Amino acid sequence: MKKIELERILMDPEGLKKLSERANTIKQKYGEGRGKPAFKVRNVQPLRHQVRPTPEEIRANDLDHVERRDLLAKISRFLPELAKENPKSALELLTRRCREKPSRANQFLVEDAINRLISQGKLDSPTERLVDEAIEVLGSVSKPTEETGGKESEQGKDSIWSRLYQHSDYEGSSYFVNHGPGWVYRRVRVSSLNAVDLNDRISSLYVDASSTEVGGKVIAFQHDRFIGRYAIFPTTPGDPDERAWTPYVGGYINDRTSSILVVRQYDNELAFSLRSLGLRDDIEELVSNVPDISLRDDPIIT
Repeated sequence: MKKIELERILMDPEGLKKLSERANTIKQKYGEGRGKPAFKVRNVQPLRHQVRPTPEEIRANDLDHVERRDLLAKISRFLPELAKENPKSALELLTRRCREKPSRANQFLVEDAINRLISQGKLDSPTERLVDEAIEVLGSVSKPTEETGGKESEQGKDSIWSRLYQHSDYEGSSYFVNHGPGWVYRRVRVSSLNAVDLNDRISSLYVDASSTEVGGKVIAFQHDRFIGRYAIFPTTPGDPDERAWTPYVGGYINDRTSSILVVRQYDNELAFSLRSLGLRDDIEELVSNVPDISLRDDPIIT
């Protein structure tokens, strides 16, 4: 089915009814009937003639799966002039550098410099102000536009960021992730959380964004590679630059986060609840017999 055909069906109640009927047909054909568990999804082994990349090749090409521990410890490998600077001085220098030239590389260096400090535990007031100033610089990066030929525009900013804490009420060590202009997702894998000793150790967080953002969300996942149970923490509705505080993430995901997605929302997105189309019961029935899957909130299509 082509994408445009699927979109047309989703906007038409009759089409959605037909889609539900088709799903039931598929379930009856490939499952074992109502009341019996459906077949589990399994990995398909490659055919003999197929050539697939090795795990080492996959890791080498996964730009989000960077081993952060070494980078946090040796940020001077990218900028030798920082070799003799302590973490606070390095952050000051990198923040100044990013303010003058807000390239993607400089943004990542500031982010790493922030994490070198906040991953050590609660900060004193002067250091906390230094971190806030660095975050403010990252949040002021201008977004490229077609009118500027892909260069940064002075008309608006475009960033989403989050700080995730070890304990409830924003205590203990923390991890900062910045989602700069131009992309839908920013991914954080378990290696990054292990680097700051926060894998399965997150209990509170905040989400913030620049004023020109439409909105966005942080999604905390139970396992690496964005699988397992999850919880969504959105920006403040209608006011994304009003910091959204979560003093406790809830028992469902507390101390269970191993990967994170930061997702940008766009002004041409359409999101609607399947409950409004009378399909929740059908979906609940479809997933009720599938092992390890449960329906919590309303299914939303974006």
